[in-house]
Amino acid sequence: MVKQMTFKQSLSVLLVLIFIFSWSILRFGLSPNVPLVISIIVVMVFARIRRTTWQTIQDQLLKGIKTALAPLFLFLLIGMLIGLWMGTNTIPSLLWVGLKIANVQWFLPSALLIMALMGTMIGSAFTTLATVGVALMGVGTAIGFDPGVIAGAVLSGAIFGDKSSPLSDSTNLASSIAGTDLFAHIKNMMWTTIPALVGSLVIFTILNQQQTIKGSVNDLQKLAGLLSPTWWSVIPIALLFIMAWRHIPAIPTLLVNIAVTGSMFMVNHNLQQLSDVIMNGSKTAIHNKLLAALLNRGGCFP
Repeated sequence: MVKQMTFKQSLSVLLVLIFIFSWSILRFGLSPNVPLVISIIVVMVFARIRRTTWQTIQDQLLKGIKTALAPLFLFLLIGMLIGLWMGTNTIPSLLWVGLKIANVQWFLPSALLIMALMGTMIGSAFTTLATVGVALMGVGTAIGFDPGVIAGAVLSGAIFGDKSSPLSDSTNLASSIAGTDLFAHIKNMMWTTIPALVGSLVIFTILNQQQTIKGSVNDLQKLAGLLSPTWWSVIPIALLFIMAWRHIPAIPTLLVNIAVTGSMFMVNHNLQQLSDVIMNGSKTAIHNKLLAALLNRGGCFP
């Protein structure tokens, strides 16, 4: 008979696992795979001490793997879609729109909205921060804004975009682990993310008016000039939002979008190039380091 675990016992096991991961990675620099295997063995031994059968232990391990398969499959689909969105000029067109939004008199709120737009379309707060965020930091500092205030604006926008994006790894992982629909998860987060965004816009608008402006945003406009927006880029975006509005699950939504965007890509490319973009991501011919770091991504195995 399996003995019921007490709270103290559960907490003790958890602390042991945290110690194993922390000590292995921070002290010895091991790959996370090693402490993961050790932790599984520790839990298995503890389960046997609690008189859990070997079959039950195996069933629970397989159940955990099954839970992880959904987000892993989603991550592959997201990589494919990002590569195709880059290859069909969808994300570069959105980046062009975002850079054109920039306004000297409203730099902080426009920076927040640019980062929110880019974060939503790309699905990665850190990538957006490391590229467009860096550009905004440089321009904002040059025209007289406090670096800490600019960092707050770009970070707020990037985090909002990441949490609101169906292409975000963390958002997909959270919904999968919670066992809920991706778009239902995003919709429910809006109860807190939208008020936070509006509040941030008000605060940064007030702060913007208190700053002494010394220049322009010509650097951002130069970046925008390197991009070539296309009207058909709205098709994949519109399709994504329409299917989300109709509450179609994430996996069929992504697969349909991949099929449509792949067909658009094939108009000017061959099957070999399509396969390369899906597997390895898109590679832009733009030599600007900031734009190249943002646009050279996507694919199953980038």
